[in-house]
Amino acid sequence: MPIKFAEMTATVRNLLSRIEEHCREHGVAETTFGRRSVNDGKLVARLREGGTITLDTLALIEAALDLPQHAPSDPTATSLNGRAA
Repeated sequence: MPIKFAEMTATVRNLLSRIEEHCREHGVAETTFGRRSVNDGKLVARLREGGTITLDTLALIEAALDLPQHAPSDPTATSLNGRAA
């Protein structure tokens, strides 16, 4: 059962808001952002449902939020963990 937005910590709410804004600005689906940043297409959904992440995962997400996005058709685009996007 998903947790209510009011029950999330401010940190998670802030992170989700930043991811959502980033995805809107760059025309990237949230699943694509999760896959490219931490190789988990369900990252955002899991966070919304109350899932937790490690500090290492948070660092990867923060780094992805700070990077300019590659065009979806860019064959050289790779995720931050070195795997093909």
